[in-house]
Amino acid sequence: MSNIFVMGGASFDTIIRLPKNPMTRGTYLAEDAYDRCGSTGVAKSLALQKLGVQVTFHTLLGNDSEGRGITSHLKKSGIHLVTDPDPSGTELHFNLIDEDGDRISIRLPRARDHTTINKVRLLKLIEEASLIVLNIMEYNRPLIPHLKGKRVWTDLQDYMDGDSYYDPFIDISEVIFMSSERLMDYRSTMRRLGKKGKLIVATHGKEGSTAYWQNRFYEQSAHDFNLVDSEGAGDNYFSGFLVEYLKKGNLERSLMMASVCGGLAIETKDLVPADLTYDMLVETMIKKGIR
Repeated sequence: MSNIFVMGGASFDTIIRLPKNPMTRGTYLAEDAYDRCGSTGVAKSLALQKLGVQVTFHTLLGNDSEGRGITSHLKKSGIHLVTDPDPSGTELHFNLIDEDGDRISIRLPRARDHTTINKVRLLKLIEEASLIVLNIMEYNRPLIPHLKGKRVWTDLQDYMDGDSYYDPFIDISEVIFMSSERLMDYRSTMRRLGKKGKLIVATHGKEGSTAYWQNRFYEQSAHDFNLVDSEGAGDNYFSGFLVEYLKKGNLERSLMMASVCGGLAIETKDLVPADLTYDMLVETMIKKGIR
């Protein structure tokens, strides 16, 4: 499959699992705690690579142990990793996750200086890519004008109507993913974003997902998977959809494969299932009778 360029999104995460996320001050007993690579670009790159896609991934990393750990893990996975230095250090996340999969994410603030980005190198990677996965990092915004004429997919994540931050990412993209969690009326939002012929996909957690394409809605129910860790489910969903859509161009089947890929992701502590393959998605879909 052709080269996909994933732009942005790496962090070093500490995951703390609790029976219930705390709402008041006090001392709480964690069920588990572990560290791993994180963020949307890492998850998408790992999932796409395991599903048979040639991936180039660019991100900012600090000259620290966390950055070196992310670099080592991604290179072992076969991803073509391209980095620029972040003088502020590698982005750190602390995620509290309860038994229902609900998350409180705490990010260590960085005074990020993006003048270290090698723009000439990135423009060459953009030119060589057959498709761009554009993540909504601030350091990607200056590169958006250079994506004109390219196939661009973006993930708005927890998008909220009226937030102009997302507008450049929306305007440049032909396919848009988002969570419906913060949307008052997700169908209305999808109609608005899909007016110019864009394919829009919204995920609803346990309630499944919806696609909007050429004035028609397509619904996909969620399926029974054993919840261990919900981190990365949306990025795995995105990757399963993208790979199937590029293979066969069938929207309904792409929704099914995406649902399976996201479901498998919640059954493991890993950001992406270690044994994930395209054949596994097909076999799981057959086994669960997903049609």
